[in-house]
Parts: sequence; C-alpha cells; structure tokens
Amino acid sequence: SRLPWPGRKVADTLPVRDNIHITPQQNTNLANFDRTLVMVTAGLLALGLVMVYSASIALPDSPRFSRYAPTHFLTRHAMALVLGFIAGLLALQVPVAVWEKYAPWLFVISLALLVAVLIPKVGMEVNGARRWLPLGLMNFQPSELAKLGIALYAASYMVRKMDVKENFMQAVWP
Repeated sequence: SRLPWPGRKVADTLPVRDNIHITPQQNTNLANFDRTLVMVTAGLLALGLVMVYSASIALPDSPRFSRYAPTHFLTRHAMALVLGFIAGLLALQVPVAVWEKYAPWLFVISLALLVAVLIPKVGMEVNGARRWLPLGLMNFQPSELAKLGIALYAASYMVRKMDVKENFMQAVWP
C-alpha cells in the first residue's frame, strides 16, 4: 500500500480523521476544502477593504495628502490582497513534505535576519526603531518572515514529537 509520506512506516503516520476518504489511486483535489473558513476569511477581507476606504477617503482634504486620490489607499490595499492571494495559490502548490523539510532552515534564516536588523548600516532606523532591511525598491521587515518561520518550525517540531505530544513537558517545553 502507498503511504502518505515516502520513507515512513505505517506506525509513523499521523492519526488524523478528516472525513475525507481517498483511495491510494485517487488524487486529492480542492473540492474538499473548508468552505466556512473561506467565506469567513473573504468576509473579513471585504470588511478590511471597507475600513481602509472609510479611514482614508477624507485624507486628500489634508494638505499633507493633497496629492493622493481618495481611493489611493484602497487601491494599494486591494493590490496587496491580490498579491497575497497569488502568493497563497503558489504556496498551495508546494507539498507539505517540502514545507516540513525546510522549516528548520527558514526558522534559522529568520532568526539571522532578526539579528541583522540590529546591526548599524544594515538595519534601517524608522522613527527610532530598527525593524527594516532596505532592499532598494522596498523595505523588508524580518519579523514577518519570522512569524511564518516560527509557525512552520513549531508544526514540524510537533510532527516529529508525535509520540510524546500528550505530555506537555516532554513535547513542547524543549
């Protein structure tokens, strides 16, 4: 029989019950996604667009923002949502085994970048705080990568420690 993860024994597989019954010959598809979660997320994104528009529509009345159109920030936010959606679709194409394999490396890289921000002439100071790395066209905030790196590493760690996950001190404390 075909195992969910190449190179692992049946005893190593996760005891997950997701009510999706797929035979080894059948590929998974996107028909089995959580529709409620998608609808709630879409609703929150739409509410976010409304809030950005509501908060920024009157900004051009101020002399400081007189060059901006009333929909400037709404357009920027919508473009960020589109880019995020495209990035999400690309991330969906990457198998979980790849994320699991590179999670420790992503975690270490994010920690190194968090330290690099604190180095003078490397990290950019904005309003008295060093949180950004200048990349020419845009600035990068390593803490955003660290959020992803920490989440992936924690998930990878818990998969590796599945046998002791019921005991908090043995599984999570280290």
